[in-house]
Amino acid sequence: MNSRKLLASALILGLGALAGCSTEKPEKPVSFQKDVLPIMKASCAECHTAPDGEGYQKSGLAVGTYEELMKGTKMGPVIIPGQSLNS
Repeated sequence: MNSRKLLASALILGLGALAGCSTEKPEKPVSFQKDVLPIMKASCAECHTAPDGEGYQKSGLAVGTYEELMKGTKMGPVIIPGQSLNS
């Protein structure tokens, strides 16, 4: 009987911890202009700028604006809203 109580307590505590994690929100919202675009310009724009960038010519991915990034590549989207692990 004690092992059942221990197991039940562990499950309740574990589920409570998971529930708390799923509702956490970032301290401030992420801004494409302020947070993402500077990284893209520094790391990606040299190759992924339309129409002459080598990466753009190969894949169709341009990273100069939010709209271009969300459009994705010739093969489809690279960013799926709400699915960061699949993007």
